[in-house]
Amino acid sequence: MRGHLKRRNLEIDFVVNRHDERLYIQSAYALPSQEKMDQEQASLLHIKDGFQKVIVAGDRYISGYNENGILVESLYDFLLGKQKF
Repeated sequence: MRGHLKRRNLEIDFVVNRHDERLYIQSAYALPSQEKMDQEQASLLHIKDGFQKVIVAGDRYISGYNENGILVESLYDFLLGKQKF
């Protein structure tokens, strides 16, 4: 019997294109655990181009880049234009 393949449906919440720039955005209500962080960044990690990848979280997460080069930013900072991209 062959092993079962687990198929995951990966999607990006928003893709912003402006001239020759592109921004991939994942949104999350909160990031209470590493498991939730892993879930939100899974789709972004499958994109192999060099454009900016961002996770916007509704909680007061401290904004900054994670170990995978993804900008994790609070919704507050994102809406006020404090993003670093």
